[in-house]
Amino acid sequence: MPRVTSLRQLADQLQLSHATVSAALAGKSTVKPATRDRVVAAAEAFGYRANPLASALMGELRRSRGGVFRGVLGLLAPSASAIAHPSAAAIEKGARDRAAETGFELAQIRIDARDPAPGRLGAILHARGIVGVITLPGISTSRLDELDWMDLCGVHAGHAGENTALHVVQADDAAAMRLIFAQLRHAGRRRPALVLSGHSGAAHVITQHAAYLSCLLADACREQCQLPAPPLPFFFDPGLPPPPSALANWLRAGAHDAVISDTPVVWEWIRSAPELRRATQGFCLLEREPGGGPCGGVDPRHELVGSRAVDLLREQLLRHETGRPAVPLTTLVPPCWVASDEMRNPAPASEHIAAALRHQSELATA
Repeated sequence: MPRVTSLRQLADQLQLSHATVSAALAGKSTVKPATRDRVVAAAEAFGYRANPLASALMGELRRSRGGVFRGVLGLLAPSASAIAHPSAAAIEKGARDRAAETGFELAQIRIDARDPAPGRLGAILHARGIVGVITLPGISTSRLDELDWMDLCGVHAGHAGENTALHVVQADDAAAMRLIFAQLRHAGRRRPALVLSGHSGAAHVITQHAAYLSCLLADACREQCQLPAPPLPFFFDPGLPPPPSALANWLRAGAHDAVISDTPVVWEWIRSAPELRRATQGFCLLEREPGGGPCGGVDPRHELVGSRAVDLLREQLLRHETGRPAVPLTTLVPPCWVASDEMRNPAPASEHIAAALRHQSELATA
């Protein structure tokens, strides 16, 4: 039996008018029950399902009579009381701008994880005529599980801390770390330290650390030298900054000649503390947004993540790909480098770094 992909094809198979088949599938009382049952049974047999985007388009045109359609996409964000993911604002801006460019509105819906009412989120989406959603970091998978995905499609924008079972668009952390290491090598730095606040979530920290270790191993293989014991990141609570001497001693002990961090707070510490300035010769920011200050680093292009998520969601709607995908795919957005005076001029290793490296090499060969 051939698969029917349009309402008109289904009407031709049943030898009924397009309007009658449409009304029958919509459950309107103007259609005789026997005809309605016949249409519904045929739709199931032929594998036909209505395209929610086309239905929304026709409904809006009939209501407005103005010939202008603006579809509505949902943006599911954590509640206002939750700690916002640092990338959320840029992702939302990129998504909102792209949605407007392509004839859609983006309706933000904040999800309170403490709301016990099951089905509430689905009712909100249905009432607003939303058939496609973009989820931001921080949304619990349990809230997504309560949705009826039969006529709904979605994309997750940003790092997925949990398995969302949706297609994901996110910044490429591995490429960002490789870009940083390449810039450090060009500037003469060979032993960067990773200093993390963890404000972007535990899963993201694990990804960043894995990328850091991979780059250290690649450098060791490139230079055909033995890799010392991989250094652990220096973790700190953003609300309880460590004494500058503690970080300076840690940098010296590890023979580090540069710092890679996820927050510009560390850059301010280095600038204001003489012992930290003496302990390191460079600084790179893992996520440096445009206009993010004087320190160099990687721009993860979060706005492009939001923009690409809208494009991916629109493609699903146009192809009528509702439901959670059988094989969720991840789209990685490549980063770009934002230069600064900090990393432009190569600098020789200081004496304490050279001595520490010699000590570590002796331990490794002992």
